[in-house]
Amino acid sequence: MIDVPLPLQYLAIAAAVVLSASAVVRSQFPSLLRKVRTGLALVLLRDAPPWRVALAGWIAPRPSRMAGASCNGCNGCAAAPKHAAATE
Repeated sequence: MIDVPLPLQYLAIAAAVVLSASAVVRSQFPSLLRKVRTGLALVLLRDAPPWRVALAGWIAPRPSRMAGASCNGCNGCAAAPKHAAATE
């Protein structure tokens, strides 16, 4: 059997947990993730040297082509349901 040191096993498990948590956050909370990334990028831009400006540009979320100006990132609010428009 392969004898892997315990700290290396812990590191592998921690990496799997971080990847899994990031996938859940990305799929379940896109609006929250977008707000956190925007806030972090803005903090990095305050009195920033060029390397921090580049890092903030990398962290900041890209503007969505389908989203309007008031969108929070879910792309599910563009059209009202047809039955709601008919009842008004």
